[in-house]
Amino acid sequence: MKLSCITFTFPLLAMEQAAAIFKILGFEYIDIIGYTKAPFDAITPWDIQRDPKAMQTKFEAVTTRHGFKPNDYFFTFGEGFTDRPVNTPNLDLRAENRDVFRHVVAFCRKNGLRHITMLPGVIWDDLGPDRSLELASDALRELVDIAGEAGLPVGIEPHLQSVSESIPRTQQLLAMTKGLTLTLDYTHFIAQDIRQNEIDVLAPHASHFHARQGAPGRLQAGMDDGTIDYPAVARTLKRAGYDGFLTLEYSYQSWQGCDKTENVSETIRLMEQLVAAM
Repeated sequence: MKLSCITFTFPLLAMEQAAAIFKILGFEYIDIIGYTKAPFDAITPWDIQRDPKAMQTKFEAVTTRHGFKPNDYFFTFGEGFTDRPVNTPNLDLRAENRDVFRHVVAFCRKNGLRHITMLPGVIWDDLGPDRSLELASDALRELVDIAGEAGLPVGIEPHLQSVSESIPRTQQLLAMTKGLTLTLDYTHFIAQDIRQNEIDVLAPHASHFHARQGAPGRLQAGMDDGTIDYPAVARTLKRAGYDGFLTLEYSYQSWQGCDKTENVSETIRLMEQLVAAM
């Protein structure tokens, strides 16, 4: 396993500035954020489609200029969970999402990005959880096939307020969607007071991994307040045959109170623990 960083840890900085901090911290690999919502400075899928030359320049400013090897591309189609998610029931939006995803895949292939992370969609109030999950599977299956033709794995991140918020729903979505994998983040389950050993069942499905501390009721916590045993997580991943990346994913945003930690120090402390565990 190897360590990576992700540009949205420092969203108040330009991506290149965030990359400079991570280079000082000693990272070799970097995940690129594609969130379409401020305050994140990002390489969005729509910018890739509209102005690929400018996004190429921006990408190289983050990677080549600082000597980083690119890793995962983590993007959203819309500006929030319910803005054109992958499981939108609107067929026109779904077709537009599918079209821009082809541009994303081409961009990733060209630039050596080795993995794509997406969100799984939401539960629509008027459709209910089962139909919402079916829509997610239908749309994701199309995107997994497109990326698969280019040799790129697609992992969805099960997260709070999503169609796969629970472990059983996540397992169901995986079973329904051939080729789909996980970008696994224990904190989204730990925050729901789900025990760590219950989350371990998802480890064999991981193609990517996000690491930060969390605790019951807290999606993001400092190392002194978190309850995740990362040395045990590392052992679980190894037993599951995982040989991918552990991305340090502290973030600064108001959602779920993720603006209460000092992310430089917490990133360093978790990085040191993960290096020792690996």
